[in-house]
Amino acid sequence: MDSLLVKYTVRKANNTEVVYFKKYKPLPARDTVRISFEISSLDLTGINEFRVELNPEKNPGERFYFNNIGVKRFFVSSDKENPLLDVTFDGVHIMDGDIVSFKPEIHLTLRDENEFVLLNDPTIFTKISVVHPDGVTQNIPLDSDLLEFKPATSTSENVAKMIFKPTFEKTGEYKLLAQARDQANNQAGENEYTVRFRVITDEQISNVYNYPNPFSSSTQFIFTLTGHQIPDQLTIRIMTISGKVVKEIDKSELGPLVIGQNITEYKWDGKDDYGQILANGVYLYQVKVKDSSGEDYKILDNGETDQKFFKKGWGKLVILR
Repeated sequence: MDSLLVKYTVRKANNTEVVYFKKYKPLPARDTVRISFEISSLDLTGINEFRVELNPEKNPGERFYFNNIGVKRFFVSSDKENPLLDVTFDGVHIMDGDIVSFKPEIHLTLRDENEFVLLNDPTIFTKISVVHPDGVTQNIPLDSDLLEFKPATSTSENVAKMIFKPTFEKTGEYKLLAQARDQANNQAGENEYTVRFRVITDEQISNVYNYPNPFSSSTQFIFTLTGHQIPDQLTIRIMTISGKVVKEIDKSELGPLVIGQNITEYKWDGKDDYGQILANGVYLYQVKVKDSSGEDYKILDNGETDQKFFKKGWGKLVILR
């Protein structure tokens, strides 16, 4: 014979069969041929039967055929693990009710532990909806220009991402609703992801603090920016109770700023502009913010319980070493 024909049969758990034929090099008497067979197990969940038959057409003829057949049952476990859905606004995990940009970049990231089935189909994101301040729900279709799908490309890190770039023109409270699944239809959670957020289109700065306060070694500044763009100028001027300016910090020193809550990368070490350590005590700081046209931002007081720390554009900090 010029080749060895092998028939492979897989009987699935649903009792359907798939049959494959493959030819190998001739098998002379008292010789050995190694054969192998690969099949995807994606649709083989449950108990299956694998059957291999050599020389199924009985050509050439043989004295015995019973030893040409091998049968083995095998079990394929289904994927029951839920994928993980993670959502960020401009790279930040927001809290319920946080202020965000009127034009945020929202990343919906889905991770799956299954190393065999890539998350490469946009339909795994089964729901992306926004409830607007007037109560109207906007369902975002997967072919929307507001969406960009980035499929998983490696099973070692089976991660897919949907980038959502909406524009929220009105001031008010919104709600994002999202759901996703893996390729085995496991939902990311029993309940869909939901987060409320606020958009304020007016250019203003609010919730201004320094933390910790009092401080001994360093303190950072915390504040919330709203509007359509990052301010062109932001200056924090620190002075003594008598009004002498001891330190001036400008926008370039504070680090990256975003619309929404900011915690500055900059940490003030309690030294003046000349590097001298300031004495313990109470100091004032003034915040000045301007847009690209030179117009002042509106500066809001903190809530009633925190007005002692910041009011009418002025804050109070304490150095205590």
